[in-house]
Amino acid sequence: MPLDLPVNSRVARGLAAMLLVALTLPAWAEQDPGFLLTGTESNFTSYFPTYLANGYASTLSAPRGTEGTPTYLVAFMDYTRDDVSRPAAIPGWTEIDYSTGPGPTGQAWLNRTPLSPSRFLNYRQTLNMREATLTTRYDYLDGQRRTAIEVTTFVDEANPHLAASRLSITPDFDGTVQLSFALNLWAPHQPRLPLAVFSGAQMEEAVAAHERSLQPVPPATPDRAAIWYHGDSEVTVAEGDAGTMALWLEGQAAQGLSLAQAATIGLGTGVVPEEANIQQVRGLLARRLGRGRACRP
Repeated sequence: MPLDLPVNSRVARGLAAMLLVALTLPAWAEQDPGFLLTGTESNFTSYFPTYLANGYASTLSAPRGTEGTPTYLVAFMDYTRDDVSRPAAIPGWTEIDYSTGPGPTGQAWLNRTPLSPSRFLNYRQTLNMREATLTTRYDYLDGQRRTAIEVTTFVDEANPHLAASRLSITPDFDGTVQLSFALNLWAPHQPRLPLAVFSGAQMEEAVAAHERSLQPVPPATPDRAAIWYHGDSEVTVAEGDAGTMALWLEGQAAQGLSLAQAATIGLGTGVVPEEANIQQVRGLLARRLGRGRACRP
């Protein structure tokens, strides 16, 4: 869901946006450090994702805090013939992309920027195991344009069908900013091996034939990744409404249960986008906001 967004930091230092705004996030309070796990830029090359889960839904973390990641639901399984049953990945709901606008060499987007200490300054990602939140803070540098970013993601235990991300941006420049909120429609995994009918030797031959390996690739790829992949879900309905800032879809796990999923977007008080539109391309249903002014505080 792309959006052209006016941001006047003289009025409010930063722009707040929430995906699935019905959720009230826990207030920050003094914490027992034993419940906090924190990573810094020194962990970029060794980043290993964690799960945010509530016993019904689970989603993977990502280093920027804004990437789209797979989500899984209890009993939502792919039962493709001749394969083993697999948890089917539902469309990812965590992607919130940000752009500082066109520059001399084109337009850069946060989620496509290589992860490096020179572009992501003062980086800290904290998993709060008491409040079950993942909070990521950093200063994003796009050329001479610097933006303070904070994003918190939460999967609700009290309401297992609800999850949320809250993004705050504080641009330190004059210019144009854009936001994009997306549901990621994952492509089927390839190759899909008929493991239910393969012998162990046939499985190893098929893995080698596809230039895969049963060896781990540190830090985040286990040795069984070539055969331990998620199942598929087919999206049959994918729609959005620019006026209400909502996205929704329907689908079904392969040979399994049906699915309904929706996302709503809320903006900070007084923030009105100059332009909003719905984009649907292969693998993505998004609302994009942008073409607004960002002014130094």
